[in-house]
Amino acid sequence: MRFLDPKLKRIADRRLTVALESYITLVCPDAMSLRKLLDRLPPFVTAVLDPPNLTPIDRYPARDAELKRMFQVLEGRVGVVHMKDFRLAADLLSYDLPGPLKGS
Repeated sequence: MRFLDPKLKRIADRRLTVALESYITLVCPDAMSLRKLLDRLPPFVTAVLDPPNLTPIDRYPARDAELKRMFQVLEGRVGVVHMKDFRLAADLLSYDLPGPLKGS
């Protein structure tokens, strides 16, 4: 918010759309927390729907349900969809991004 607030008028004046991308280790680690942030911002600020970035490690076993939830929670505020395969890394603390059709 501190970063965006001073820029919102200029973004609006230029009729631009901003897509925020979060990550699981940041302030908005899931769709619900990202939605709470988006609800504080004008409609031209949207989200990047990127499943690995919005699926906390402890929810990885339910990743299909999490993906459905992401679409429901972020409905109307998705500006970019970035789909990719991902799997739990060997350390069980992060994700590997193995490339097309190589996720699990």
